[in-house]
Amino acid sequence: REVSFSNLERIRELGEHLDTLFLKLSSMESDVEKIFETVSDGILVIDREGTIVLANHCIEEMFGYSRDELIGKPMKFLVPDRLRKRHEEGVRGFFNFPGKYLGVTHVWGLCRDGTELPLAITITHMTKQDEILGLAFVRRGVASPHEHT
Repeated sequence: REVSFSNLERIRELGEHLDTLFLKLSSMESDVEKIFETVSDGILVIDREGTIVLANHCIEEMFGYSRDELIGKPMKFLVPDRLRKRHEEGVRGFFNFPGKYLGVTHVWGLCRDGTELPLAITITHMTKQDEILGLAFVRRGVASPHEHT
């Protein structure tokens, strides 16, 4: 089958367009990374099983763990023992309703040194490569000591 000059020209134009789109996408990913690392709130991304997929530097500072220690671990280890069952039920319920947004919820976190940290979290879904993930924004010091004991 013969390939005409106009078809070759069209293929070249499509290749240039794809190169431009790739550069834009790379730039956007870089911008998202910068935002992820510079926001003042903690950001955690978890999978359907409640495993930590991503964590920003604020989460490291809040809980006293390095990113390497967090990624791949179940998020429940950041929750006090007495609240873990409720937390696991909440994670399951959250993933049963993709697209659901959970407004600010007051919870307690468990730091590396064993202290409990009052937190407010906001959770939404995100999709990455056809996988539904949970995106949690975490702010410290906003729960009262009498909430969620």
